[in-house]
Amino acid sequence: MIDQTVKSADSSRFFKNIMGSGGAAMNSNYHVQITRPADISQFEKYKVENLTEHLAFMCKTVVIPGKTLETGDMLYGFGSNYKFPTRESYDDLTLTFYCTQGTDKERGLPERRYFDAWMDTVVDSSTNQFNYKQNYTSDVYIAYVDEFGDRRYQTQVLAAYPIAITDQELSYEGKEVLELTVTLASDYILNNENMSKGDGEVGIHTPPEKTTKPKN
Repeated sequence: MIDQTVKSADSSRFFKNIMGSGGAAMNSNYHVQITRPADISQFEKYKVENLTEHLAFMCKTVVIPGKTLETGDMLYGFGSNYKFPTRESYDDLTLTFYCTQGTDKERGLPERRYFDAWMDTVVDSSTNQFNYKQNYTSDVYIAYVDEFGDRRYQTQVLAAYPIAITDQELSYEGKEVLELTVTLASDYILNNENMSKGDGEVGIHTPPEKTTKPKN
């Protein structure tokens, strides 16, 4: 029988439950760290080899990738079909960054340059030759943090590399900050206690100037 007190819960009980669980989780409290792949020759060519911290500050949005258990049907005797898990699958990682003009003409739009360089690390645009996977993949770390900057939930995206850079529209009528959206594929994803102990996990923090990001 359904507990009628649950159906009639008032707003004060609702907020009491929220506060009793540490408060509401705000989606603006996060940090992203993108580690460089082993082969950084293209990053040096594009003059973006030291952009990791900058990208962490300029990341406007990030979507924690979803996870799906794929299933297959099993038939027992003359009974019904039952679903059994067969393997895990993970969604691609999507990130959006605010763009900056760069410090000089050779470093213009450094956010775009970074992912141009990374994609050229996967396959050289001038030769159409593909690199070895261990040379172009790297890990991405995503942390949900509380208002004090303490990590409450962490995700490690392993062996990631960019597979898409979206169009960037320029317009005489535009007065908005230019944005860049990229999609990364990966081998698999670990969360919290299952994460490997890498350099990225150690450095996760909340950018102190987070509230000063450009507004739409």
